[in-house]
Amino acid sequence: MCTVCVLQNDMAAAVAPLKSLHCDSESLVTFISRTRRPFSIYWLDYQGNCVKYCQLDYAQQFNIRTYETHPWIFRDSETGDNLVTADGSEVYMPKKWNGGNADHVIIGIPG
Repeated sequence: MCTVCVLQNDMAAAVAPLKSLHCDSESLVTFISRTRRPFSIYWLDYQGNCVKYCQLDYAQQFNIRTYETHPWIFRDSETGDNLVTADGSEVYMPKKWNGGNADHVIIGIPG
């Protein structure tokens, strides 16, 4: 089960000045693990702090309702290394929900 916890400010500083802006446009997202290493999913809150939402293992997925201006990042749970989306982005910015299916975001190792 996923738990919410706030990380130290040093991780937030590593991705500054990104932060959530507002909650006007809802988004549905499914994050999907394609790495054999466990990793954590973090939301960047309104102050730019990293908020851990969950840890995924290989082939697991996590569904969430979020908002268009809310950035998400992914870190290897053991090393803290950055992970990326399928298009190579270290930060995922949700798209406005169009009333259909959730946006599927595949997470993996860079390169």
